[in-house]
Amino acid sequence: MTTGEQSFDKTVQKTQLWIDDLARELGWEDRHRVYRVLRVTLHLLWDPAASQRSRAAGRAASHAGSRLVLRRLETIRHAG
Repeated sequence: MTTGEQSFDKTVQKTQLWIDDLARELGWEDRHRVYRVLRVTLHLLWDPAASQRSRAAGRAASHAGSRLVLRRLETIRHAG
């Protein structure tokens, strides 16, 4: 997948490598599951206060943030 924006493309490529490495480390084949674990982990590292929130609130915030990023990437892809 390319977005046409070099910085986004590089980030997507690095993320794919992280997912591959983590999948090997965990012994999982479900890349979406690995991505979800990576996303939640990075979110908690970025916002330590999130670990004190309820699980539902943490999941909702993480999901909302990921949707914003995905919408932005779709906008870039369709504009190009």
